[in-house]
Amino acid sequence: MKKLYLIGCTALLLGACNKTSQDYQLTGTFEGDSLEYVLVGHGANNISNADTVRIAPDGSFSYTRKMENPEVGFLYVPDKAFYSLVMINGTKTQLKANPNIPDKFTFTGDLEAAENFYYNTCKVLNEKCAATYPSFGEMQRTLQAMSDSIEQAAKKISPKEFAALVMEDVKINQNNAALDYINQLYDANKPFDSDADYNRYMEALDMNDATQALAYVRWKEECVKQGGPTSYVRMLDVVQNKVSNPETQEKVVMEVMGDYFSACDSDLEAVCQKALPMIKDTQKKEWVEQMYNANKKLIPGADAIDCQLEDINGKTIKLSDLYGKVLYLDIWATWCGPCCEEIPYMEKFAQHFKGDNRIVPISISVDRKKKDWSAKLKADKPEWSQYLCPDFTDLYGIAGIPCFILIDTKGKIITTKAPRPSDPECINFISKYLK
Repeated sequence: MKKLYLIGCTALLLGACNKTSQDYQLTGTFEGDSLEYVLVGHGANNISNADTVRIAPDGSFSYTRKMENPEVGFLYVPDKAFYSLVMINGTKTQLKANPNIPDKFTFTGDLEAAENFYYNTCKVLNEKCAATYPSFGEMQRTLQAMSDSIEQAAKKISPKEFAALVMEDVKINQNNAALDYINQLYDANKPFDSDADYNRYMEALDMNDATQALAYVRWKEECVKQGGPTSYVRMLDVVQNKVSNPETQEKVVMEVMGDYFSACDSDLEAVCQKALPMIKDTQKKEWVEQMYNANKKLIPGADAIDCQLEDINGKTIKLSDLYGKVLYLDIWATWCGPCCEEIPYMEKFAQHFKGDNRIVPISISVDRKKKDWSAKLKADKPEWSQYLCPDFTDLYGIAGIPCFILIDTKGKIITTKAPRPSDPECINFISKYLK
């Protein structure tokens, strides 16, 4: 459950004010492999909105932009390296780097001291925000002391805009670390409402801020469910009662529904009925309705979708012919790397339940080329049931494989998201449905 909210701090750009230009200017040279282009973005680290910068044959490049406001941006070498940039009008800097060696880079310019300060600040901030604390209060005191120290030092570095940029990042990370304290409670196996200071912090969150409101809704559900199953109806009730701003409410509902459709339980209809009145945007509402229609046939308790299966000898049967035992379906393909990685675990799974007449492990390939599937089976010689059904993923609306489905003795879906055989909890999960 651990996740960190850390600022990008691979590198820093900050140049001194240039009296002849009010633009932000970046030049540099890349060593190593020849590059065609890099991406330079400003504001949020959204690559889709970044500018494409062409690289000359000698590895040099130049980028100029008039910024609306001072911002922390980035330079991204696709699939190789990422460098953070402080972007302020009237500044110049130069980057020299080898993208194949992440730590091999230098920024030069008028404010090298500021560059080093920011880079070192990022490292300290990351370490402090990622650390484990005995209590929420102790974490807050430590991060605030760090923030005060950084602010005092940053104010001594020119230009004056620099300190504000640094402190904006510090504030964001402080807030994210505070929201993320729930993960420390999880890791320590403590109740999510066991820290009084954290409880007060969460109850005081701004419900007009979508990020804070969503964090509150998720935290509240963890407190209530106490290790039991998540109730998305209950989560949406909290949204409805605590978030009054319609725009914020819609944003939070859409996040909750995104989580729900990745889990999708038997409360599908109730969840969608609760969510739809809080969604005003037509396209978003249509998406929820489409997801409802796609999932209503696959929720626990629904009849499994029957289909034709072909074995290695060309004999065909229907999936329904196998009903009467619990079916553990492994949906895979020979071209799918993660699928093939599960094969040794699937073999152990089949061996574990060998002779158990209550369950049948079945691998269903969605290969379009039968010869590829046939060759793989001849090479591996699996000892559990193998079938071919190229249209299976379309029938079941499966977006990605491997996928594991559990069907009960009556042909009812138990779950379309069963654990992988490589999951240590897989055997226990399956076993409880055999009792």
